[in-house]
Amino acid sequence: MLQNGRFIPGTQQFFYHNLFLQNYCKFKIQCYSLYMNVKNIQNFNLHAHHGGFGLFNGKRTGADGHNNAVRMLQTAKSRGFETYALVAHLDFNRHIKFDGMKKYEGMTQFNDIKCAIADYKRAANAVREAAKTVPGIKTLVGFEVDFYRGKDWLEDFNVIKNNIDYDFLIGSTHSISNSDGTKCRSMYFMDPTDFTYHAVHNYYQNIEYCISSGLFDFIAHIDLIRDFVPKHMLNTTDAIDDIIKLLNFYNMPTEINTSGFRKKDFAGYPEQTILNKLAKSNIPVFISDDAHNIKSVGENFALAANCLNQAGIKKYTLSDILGVKHK
Repeated sequence: MLQNGRFIPGTQQFFYHNLFLQNYCKFKIQCYSLYMNVKNIQNFNLHAHHGGFGLFNGKRTGADGHNNAVRMLQTAKSRGFETYALVAHLDFNRHIKFDGMKKYEGMTQFNDIKCAIADYKRAANAVREAAKTVPGIKTLVGFEVDFYRGKDWLEDFNVIKNNIDYDFLIGSTHSISNSDGTKCRSMYFMDPTDFTYHAVHNYYQNIEYCISSGLFDFIAHIDLIRDFVPKHMLNTTDAIDDIIKLLNFYNMPTEINTSGFRKKDFAGYPEQTILNKLAKSNIPVFISDDAHNIKSVGENFALAANCLNQAGIKKYTLSDILGVKHK
């Protein structure tokens, strides 16, 4: 019902009109964030994924992007980036059992070290070769490493690390694993009933050990688990506080990962309340798009910058995150 050309507050029409406007504004913000030039927001990105190795045709590989390295770099350059890094997943664990897995499960994971090293070498080489064909943008090679606790994993990781080409390493957790890494399962393929309070505890504890290991240049999406468990199970104030204390102690940067804005919560990883805590502890936080395709390159950088600004987090440079060698 209209009154003076407007819907009357309290009516069903008013409710749906307001809902439409909210969603339309959200859509416009997303579009603006996607296609704007990122140069004045943050001119580098350290977490994006290339592909081209047959993952979507059933081949096991850590390079799980939809577009090859050349197209990713061309797009990054066109959107204002001066430095853009492409990374492959380095998810190796000799104890992973592929038998009985669900369809597509484990396709970015390896339990054979020779096969793993061969794949990681191909992924890195693809980025180095792509960089030669896309001038005018500095290109870095990285690996997003799934950290597992236990001496077996550390022994194997050191072998892998010494046999591959990279500029930096990201510490990450995508699986729920036990205290020695002998049992693990990707969160993306776990059943909802498997996400117990103990599983949530193991997730955050794994991040703590990941930070303490000293193996990585920065830590990725520290609250990724929120995608998989009900909010009432995420009463993890103490866990987050412990993670922040460790980030502070080891002077370890972390990211606000804009892929979260593409999910149901429409919030980066980490969410605003955690960003506010990171700011109080002066933890370096920078923006990552975690792009797996050209559409997501630089996506929602403006939204992420606004979240950092709200928290009072300053703008960091590439050398702040990776050191002067990548200035």
